[in-house]
Amino acid sequence: MRPPTSTSVAGAFATRVTVPATPTVARPRPPGLTGARPGCGRRRYDAAVSAQGSSEDAPPLLRVLGPLEVGGAEGPVPVRPGRPTRLLAALATRLGSPVEADALVELLWPERPPKDARNALQVLVSSLRKQLDPLAGRLAVDWGAGGYRLVASDPSVVDAVRFEAGVRAASLPGQGRDGPAGTGPAGASAADLTAAWAEVERALALWRGTPYADIADTGFARGEVVRLDELRAQAEERRAALLLALGRADAAAIVLRQHVGENPLREGAWALLMVALYRSGRQGDALRAYGTVREHLVEELGIEPGAELQALEKRVLDHDPALDWSPPGPAPAGPGHGDAATAAVGDDGGLGPLPSRVPEPVAPLVGRAFEVGEVRAALAERRLVTLVGPAGVGKTRLAVEAAR
Repeated sequence: MRPPTSTSVAGAFATRVTVPATPTVARPRPPGLTGARPGCGRRRYDAAVSAQGSSEDAPPLLRVLGPLEVGGAEGPVPVRPGRPTRLLAALATRLGSPVEADALVELLWPERPPKDARNALQVLVSSLRKQLDPLAGRLAVDWGAGGYRLVASDPSVVDAVRFEAGVRAASLPGQGRDGPAGTGPAGASAADLTAAWAEVERALALWRGTPYADIADTGFARGEVVRLDELRAQAEERRAALLLALGRADAAAIVLRQHVGENPLREGAWALLMVALYRSGRQGDALRAYGTVREHLVEELGIEPGAELQALEKRVLDHDPALDWSPPGPAPAGPGHGDAATAAVGDDGGLGPLPSRVPEPVAPLVGRAFEVGEVRAALAERRLVTLVGPAGVGKTRLAVEAAR
């Protein structure tokens, strides 16, 4: 029997639905799905769905933006849990660069290393190499001057590399330098903005949770985890800015509400949210957003908002005409994160779908039928439903499905 999803009622007009990190229901097989069969396992199923959902890129062979997974469209490549997984994750953080044996020993045996630690490490590396044999050299462990290194035939087979490249490709020259937040670069066409938005969408779709989750709590990986978390925050803000530049203030507000909830001290994100709310005809909510970020900064850091945020508050109060910016040409029908809702938030705080603007997902949502039904039932009874759960669990992807 399925464990109940946690739901808490927050008043007569609102409710919260907690999205579990992993679906616990049977995962139905969509019609026509090839490369997977019933009972084949979660990773093989996900690989088959991913392979068919994207015609542009093959699925990454090594996925580290979350718990470590190995395998492509042909199926998963099992890597034993524990030290083999931690070893592969550690080498992936320095892709193509050597990692000293002593550093690996300290990571893999932090408390009581074996007497012959170097030999134990060699045995572990040999075992990992055999586990990676099905990849036919596309991903391999090498030894050279300086230690062991993970070598990829193409660095983009690693999702973290592909993620970073996608975020950087979503940058446009001069973006955000020439006017109010969300106006986009001077002279940018709707096609340019849409192409940049598509790049950041594809990048964010790779994110599954805490990077290098298997070793994220170690000093060895902490720097890389922090770097990727910061890059993801920048990507979320870039995505919201592009939605604003494309005239989708409603979708940008949805994206930014969640983002500032997870990152309450990022003033740039709050500025974007204020602009998104103002352009949605919600001046009061935009000013309340300023009050919220000011409260966070004063209480947690003992500082006032920066000059740019203070100036933006004044512009909102004064109905600065420059904030009422129009996109270059007609806005696309439905830009929104592949994992993001484009439902509108009304003046009364209610969540209502916009059928004509809900984006079409590139692949089916699998294993969330129970949660979709629960969200729709909650929306039928209350005006406001908030989805809560860990970052990257797929809350906004679920919201899209519920709105379709």
